[in-house]
Amino acid sequence: MKCFEAVKLEALEEFGIEDGEIEVKRMGAADRMASDELAAGDIAIADFDTEIAALDIVIAGMPISTDVEKAAKATKVATKATKAAAKAATALECETEVIAQFEKMGAPKEHYDATKPAREKVRKAKNDGADTKIETFADDVTTRLVFEGTCDDATVERARDQTGMVAAGKTTGAGAPTKKVSAGVVSGNCVATFRTRVTTKPAADVIKDGTTAADDAAKLIAATKDLGKDKARRRLNSGSRNLGGATSASSSATQEEVVSNDDSTSEESPSTSTTTDVEVEKEESKTTPAPAPAAVQTEDGDDLGILSSGSSMTFATATIAVFAAVLGFVM
Repeated sequence: MKCFEAVKLEALEEFGIEDGEIEVKRMGAADRMASDELAAGDIAIADFDTEIAALDIVIAGMPISTDVEKAAKATKVATKATKAAAKAATALECETEVIAQFEKMGAPKEHYDATKPAREKVRKAKNDGADTKIETFADDVTTRLVFEGTCDDATVERARDQTGMVAAGKTTGAGAPTKKVSAGVVSGNCVATFRTRVTTKPAADVIKDGTTAADDAAKLIAATKDLGKDKARRRLNSGSRNLGGATSASSSATQEEVVSNDDSTSEESPSTSTTTDVEVEKEESKTTPAPAPAAVQTEDGDDLGILSSGSSMTFATATIAVFAAVLGFVM
């Protein structure tokens, strides 16, 4: 824990990461390292595939006229089975190790499973020698909430609703479209992750403010206390301390590793989810709600699309390297 606190301080000071987004960045780093680790494991698995294919050719040409020939062929078939079992064991060992890394960085196995389709796409691209890049979305926010004990579906659903409203700068009415990505237990506590789509901020305001709509919404979410708390239960049990609200909130503009020159996003859009009217309790305002971002262009006229201003692939890669260093991962 002391090592992580030191890395956290370095991230805050050197890379401009804010305290309210550190846990989401940490979880994102785990996801990007996973694709690296799995792609590296695929090299060993490919070696098994080569050996098994060679055995198939040999086995197909072996005669079985005599008992000796039959025995020789049976030996080769057994060798192939051993290789196939070793391949499966290697794949399982690699994935088990990656899941353990996920949990060390604060993400449950449920999050690993939920983000697997996107990761497999990047993993395949790396195996094929294609380039990947880190994209930061200007209109999409990732939020990580921690609740005491096991996950309660009702609490997680209330938190999803309330997160959407906070992102929209509201306390009542319809909030920003928000979907649950995952919910699972890490170190005895429930960790729930959401993605929220916010309204794009005009390019001129992005340049003026130095922040995108996703940046603004993330600050509001991270500053909100007790997301997921049952307000009715609070009134009936005013003497109780544990009322189901989140004990920790971290939120940041969504970052993903994607295949270069691939315009499709890896996650399902949260716009298919809805939010309901709920009451939200906030801390005293530390930040004011800001409208939400459009495409930004460089001085050379290059369209940065959904990359938020002030963010870059170098910035994101540096963040991953910092977290990797503290956990001893190989980059």
